[in-house]
Amino acid sequence: MGKEAGYSFNMDVKLSDTMDSHRIYLLAEKQDLGEPLAEEVSRRYFEDGALLADRRMLLDVARSVGVTGGEEYLDSENGYEDVRASLREAQRMGIHSIPVFIFQYAGEVLKITHGSSSIQEFEQVLRELPGLISKQKQSDKCPYLPNVEASFIGFLPTTSC
Repeated sequence: MGKEAGYSFNMDVKLSDTMDSHRIYLLAEKQDLGEPLAEEVSRRYFEDGALLADRRMLLDVARSVGVTGGEEYLDSENGYEDVRASLREAQRMGIHSIPVFIFQYAGEVLKITHGSSSIQEFEQVLRELPGLISKQKQSDKCPYLPNVEASFIGFLPTTSC
């Protein structure tokens, strides 16, 4: 499915500690640079097989997208509790792996679909979404999924329509 969408996934990527990658993302978000950082870290991980625990890679990406203070931030205790709180919330929602897609409307989670789902499962979710939103709340802004926010978690940004 990834190839059909233009992605080349490296299936031999090694797992590593992701704490610092989450922490540097928090710093980038504070500087309104979360999206470009997430995109490049995701590319380096999913396509190049870079380790998410590789501080040199994380700091290189941070600098390349304009994040300042990355080294000092990672050398501090900043962000640890925020990441742990996010992980607790993800577990509460039934999220156990990435990538995952979270479809929301007006702050309410409508569906959660893991990236390992089949194309047929994704199609089913996309067919169900309009019925989960009351017709009165729909707008013409996005005719297929009006005002539905789709988040791709795996270090990719939140996109809305």
